[in-house]
Amino acid sequence: MLKKTIGTTSAAHVRQQVNEELFDADAALQRLEGDTELFRMLAKIFQEDSVELFGKLSSALAAGDLAVVERAAHSIKGLAANFEATAATEVASSIEEAARTRQPLGLEPRVKELGVQLERLREALAQWDAA
Repeated sequence: MLKKTIGTTSAAHVRQQVNEELFDADAALQRLEGDTELFRMLAKIFQEDSVELFGKLSSALAAGDLAVVERAAHSIKGLAANFEATAATEVASSIEEAARTRQPLGLEPRVKELGVQLERLREALAQWDAA
């Protein structure tokens, strides 16, 4: 395995720090009573379902269907919360609330941010699983 260093910090250590900013594996595993197989199963579900749900959310926003936006954001929020992924959970929650209260102004940039957070989380979970 190639080991790069950044100053005195290894690339693996930097990845771990980034992952810790995206989700809290320790807290998630504690809630799952240390069941790493269940964690991996949830991560796999997240990898698949988050893509599909984000597509639904984006399409619904473009069509002005705030009820579907609300439901998709709620489901994404739940998926991300399994991993204590605070940033993704908070953005999804804000989208859900705006759609629920029928306040679509400003949703588009939040949806874009959610897409970024979900992609980062998918990558971080894949790295965690590969470790």
